[in-house]
Amino acid sequence: MNFQFTNPILSCVRGDITQMKTDAIVNAANTSLLGGSGVDGAIHRAAGPELLHECRLIGGCKTGKAVITTGGKLPAKRVIHTVGPVWRAETADQAAQLLTDCYFNVLSVALENNLKTIAFPNISTGVYHFPKFDASLVALRAVREFLAAYPDAFEQIIFVCYEADNYELYQMALEPLAVVPILRAEIERVFDGVPPPKVNWKQATLRDDYISSGPEWEKAAANGWKGRWQDIPDAYFWEPTYQSEFNFLDPDGVLFYYPACMVRHLRAVEQGSGQLHEGLWFATQREDRWTLFTPEQKSTVQRFWNWIKLSQDMLLDADC
Repeated sequence: MNFQFTNPILSCVRGDITQMKTDAIVNAANTSLLGGSGVDGAIHRAAGPELLHECRLIGGCKTGKAVITTGGKLPAKRVIHTVGPVWRAETADQAAQLLTDCYFNVLSVALENNLKTIAFPNISTGVYHFPKFDASLVALRAVREFLAAYPDAFEQIIFVCYEADNYELYQMALEPLAVVPILRAEIERVFDGVPPPKVNWKQATLRDDYISSGPEWEKAAANGWKGRWQDIPDAYFWEPTYQSEFNFLDPDGVLFYYPACMVRHLRAVEQGSGQLHEGLWFATQREDRWTLFTPEQKSTVQRFWNWIKLSQDMLLDADC
C-alpha cells in the first residue's frame, strides 16, 4: 500500500477561527442558526448583530446541510453555517454520513459563491460529542474526495483547531513528516529493553504459505540478530517472506518484531519511501497481538496506527 502525502491545498493551525482572514469561515451551528455555545457562540459574538439578523431571516438549517451569510464584523467575508450530527442521536454510520454531508455541502456552497479560501472548525466534536479521531477521519476523507472531484476549486482549506488534541490529529494527517521523529523517539523509548522471544525460531508458529526456505530460513533467523529488536537486519524488512514470518511468531515474537518494523517504516517514510511494510499489516491481524503489551506500549502502537490512517488517502481497514 502506498503512502500518500496530503494535497498541498490543505493545512492546519491551532487558534481562534474568528480571527481567520479567509474568504469564508465555517460555523458549526445548531439547527436554529441563532447562536449557541462553543465555536457557534464565538462566531456570533465576534460577527455582531448583523449575523444574527441574517440568520433569523434564513429561518434555520437541517443537520448535514449548509447555508451562507455575510461575515458581519469578522475578518472573513462570509460565514458558511452547517449543522453537524449529535453523537449517539444517530447510529455511528448515520452520524458519519451526516458529518460527511456537512463538509460536502459547505464546499459546494463555497464553490457556488466562488470562495477560494475556507477555514473549518472541528465540526461536532464539542458539545455534540462526536469522537475526535473519528471526526477527523470523516473530515479528511470528505474534503479530499471533494478536492479530487474539483481540483482547481480552492486555493486553501484550513482546519482551525482550538484544542490541542484535535490539532495533533490534523498535524498527523497534514504534516506527517513533522510527526515522524516524535513517533520514532516514543517507540524507541517505550519498547527499549523488550526481550527476544521465549520460543526459538523452530518452535515458532508460522503461517505455511509464507514459509519459503525451511531450514535455510531457520538458520538465518537464529543467527541474524543479536537479541535486540533494534538489531534485526534490514534484509528482513525488504524480504516479504521474512517480514511475514516474524509476525506469525508466538505473541512475544510479535512484541519483539513490532517496534522494529514501526521504526523502520518511519525511517523509510522520512527518506522518501512510500511503502507500508507488509509485516505491519499482517501483525494487525493477530487476535493475540496485545497479550504481552503494557498499557504504555499499546498507547504508542495506537498513536502509530492513528498516524498511518490519518496520513493516507486510502484508510487502512485495521482495528489496532
